[in-house]
Amino acid sequence: MFPLRAVTTSCLLSVALVTTVSAQTTKTREQVRAEFEQARRSGDVLGSGEAGLTLRELHPQTYPSAQPSPISRSGVIADLVHEQAHGDTLAAGEIGLPLNEISPRLYPSKALVAGRSRADVKAEVREAVRDGGLLASGEAGLPLNQVHPQAYAHRESMRADAPMPSGSTPMAMAH
Repeated sequence: MFPLRAVTTSCLLSVALVTTVSAQTTKTREQVRAEFEQARRSGDVLGSGEAGLTLRELHPQTYPSAQPSPISRSGVIADLVHEQAHGDTLAAGEIGLPLNEISPRLYPSKALVAGRSRADVKAEVREAVRDGGLLASGEAGLPLNQVHPQAYAHRESMRADAPMPSGSTPMAMAH
């Protein structure tokens, strides 16, 4: 008798559980249709194929973006007109270069701004020679201070702006 009572009790509990769960998630046919239509309009329905991507992920240009653009339409058009006038738009084809690089005579030249002065560059080269930062000849591609550490060991204690004795350049010591 005990097994029959246990089976009956478990069946009744199972039925009660199923009816409770189904009562919580029941939707009318119209609600399901409305949700499907909304998902289809927003691109949240799975697309065809094996990728498992939604239509929005497969065709982002077709569905509106979730976030509005911070730039207005007139701002985008103004940027496009400016880029076209200066040749900053990409040329057609597979080259991937802007029009002003393909035909520079057709567009106004861009002002070049020097990053450093000649004196700055010369000072940087002098420092690289002094500290062994220049690349050594050969295929290793290592700086002189790594190829000849003994030649630059005593220079680490010297001040960076101290003048070097004549005839004792690191280049002369390395050879």
